[in-house]
Amino acid sequence: MTGDAPCVLVVADPDRKGVKEILASVESALASHGARTIRCHPDRDLPALDGERPAAAVVLGGDGTILAQARRLAPLDLAVAGVNVGRLGFLAGFDADGLAAAAGRLLGEAPSVIERMMLEVKVEHAAAGEPEAAKDRITGEELAAMVEDRPDDETGTRGRFVLRSGPGRNRSRKGSPAPSTTGDSEDGWTLLLNDGVITAGEPFRMIELQVDFGDRPGPSLSGDGIIVSTPTGSTAYNASAGGPIVHPGCEAIVITPLAVHSLAFRPVVARADEAPAIRVVRANAGTTLVIDGQITRQLSAGDTVRFRRSRHRVRLVHDEDTDFWQTVVHKMRWATGPTYRDR
Repeated sequence: MTGDAPCVLVVADPDRKGVKEILASVESALASHGARTIRCHPDRDLPALDGERPAAAVVLGGDGTILAQARRLAPLDLAVAGVNVGRLGFLAGFDADGLAAAAGRLLGEAPSVIERMMLEVKVEHAAAGEPEAAKDRITGEELAAMVEDRPDDETGTRGRFVLRSGPGRNRSRKGSPAPSTTGDSEDGWTLLLNDGVITAGEPFRMIELQVDFGDRPGPSLSGDGIIVSTPTGSTAYNASAGGPIVHPGCEAIVITPLAVHSLAFRPVVARADEAPAIRVVRANAGTTLVIDGQITRQLSAGDTVRFRRSRHRVRLVHDEDTDFWQTVVHKMRWATGPTYRDR
């Protein structure tokens, strides 16, 4: 194959159960359309590409893998095709057979892409007013109970195809040190695709939060916390907490309270440019901000958690034969009725 062949970045862990066979199928399908593939492990640095720009990226994994790699790849502005090898795979546009059939379109000039908005979040301390450094406060066993799988986040810089990962205190499945999950930019903002969740934590007493929109004061709440999600994240924790499902092509921010001690505080959908700021009025020892279910920040009374729409977007490739609402029906069992006895 010549150096003029399109290059596709394939992110996969070949040691994960069931991945090796699917990886071979994906690489074969891409090669049949004249593409070169470059493998990248989800927990390791991107290989040197000598300045070459990949035509697209293919990510093999579950929703957790796709979330982490979306944060990693979004600054590079690549079309990203997810191939589900997890349990639900809601974010994945394809299974192995589906990607094989769509490989030609993926390499074409106009693959079917939904550009999904992302948010950035930063914690400002009451005393210092500075963003908090990341704290790997959740053990691997605890986080495994929260998410399907735990790929660690790495950050990227637009125009440079070298992605660095720092040391982390968490351990990988095999016990080796896992990369850092900070996901921070130089100015302390962390990129997210799904949501930022402020959760009460131990000893699980109610916390009090003040919710503002930019420089405009909003309501306060007492309860177990709050979810701030993108339209993409609206089908995740937000949906479980009774929040609205929003089409991922929309520009909006969904704000959903958790077990709020009020009959009047309902989930709301705000404009994408409204920049919610949430001040922690009363906190527990374990009050925490959880970003995309994978990154944590400890919070204290007086801290402010700021959200803003990111200039980065994830360009997720989807199957032209299915749409978002079909996926909600089939994978989330949306509006499934009772099972009636046959007469």
